[in-house]
Amino acid sequence: MTTALVFAQKAAVNGEETMLGFEEHTQYDQIPDMLSAKEPFDRLWAAAVNFHAHHDKWMNGPLLQVDAEEVEEEVSE
Repeated sequence: MTTALVFAQKAAVNGEETMLGFEEHTQYDQIPDMLSAKEPFDRLWAAAVNFHAHHDKWMNGPLLQVDAEEVEEEVSE
């Protein structure tokens, strides 16, 4: 879930609180901490998916067609 989506959902809930007549909106102070704690796992997951998608090409394809700079760029994403 992206940061923008999380804050859009927060705004939607706060809008519903307004429509329901709540005097105070929920602040959701923990969201930034949760997103920063989740970020390393997101990067790890993206790296694993990327490796899985390219593994066969890198390991079983013709060695001369493997471009080291391209592999480094794909792994660094």
